[in-house]
Amino acid sequence: MNQLLAVLTGVGQPLRPEDWKFIQDANLEIFKSIMNGLGAQKCILYGLEVVVDGSDLIVSDGYIFDGDEISYVPGQTFVYHGDAIVKVLDGSGQWKLYLTQAITEGENRTFKDASTHDVWQYRRYALGYAETVPEGSTNLSSIKLILDLISEYVISVLPAPNLGIDIKERQVNFNPDDLDQYMELIPTPGAGKVIQVIACSAKIAVSTKLDVGTQKLFVTYGTDITTPGIGEFSNAFLENPLTAITQMIAHPDRMYENQAVNVGLSGETRPLTGSASITINVIYKIIEF
Repeated sequence: MNQLLAVLTGVGQPLRPEDWKFIQDANLEIFKSIMNGLGAQKCILYGLEVVVDGSDLIVSDGYIFDGDEISYVPGQTFVYHGDAIVKVLDGSGQWKLYLTQAITEGENRTFKDASTHDVWQYRRYALGYAETVPEGSTNLSSIKLILDLISEYVISVLPAPNLGIDIKERQVNFNPDDLDQYMELIPTPGAGKVIQVIACSAKIAVSTKLDVGTQKLFVTYGTDITTPGIGEFSNAFLENPLTAITQMIAHPDRMYENQAVNVGLSGETRPLTGSASITINVIYKIIEF
């Protein structure tokens, strides 16, 4: 990285405003090179989690990389306008969450010529929630998490064609009127073939906290969803009141020829109350005998 040289000590080396900018830019160039390697123009570094609590739509504070610099985003609470939480998150709802750059200045100081100037500039982004995203603003749903970018990069460099590895994403909506039966994640592979599940993860986006009793979320072969033939997601994960991401707890067991991989609630009973969306990602390989 570029560095500001301390050429000599004790001789009054002159420092100028452009020297401080040089230091700032040198540090930022390192981060920009990493993000460019991941193919990112913008990403969420931390926070900005969205939850619904009654009539409130709550967005936590966080940090984003906007393609040029890292900026803080203060959290905010809005009046919730009723779109399903998954539509708020993916931007398909009538009301949109968006970010707008907000630059302010402060720390006013008096200079040697008696003039006064602000010497600090706060470069942040402000959250908004409206039916139309203003010109110059960015829909929050279009900005990926840095963890997702890293995952995509790792997957992109895996020798998937040689290993026969594939990735399947399935979104499952849970509410009191849905999912008292299994749902298919991976279809039957065909005679003489077996699906080997390598890893499975899930993200829950909560509209209102689920009450599923003592049930868990099972991943299994075939249609008997009451046993976790492949693995499970815990009851605590299902009843989490906030957005959460977790890995499946694996249950090594026998594999079955030409059987689909399915997911469902372990008791085959609809949630008592609540509404949530769960996105499941499966990494798997089809083995032919």
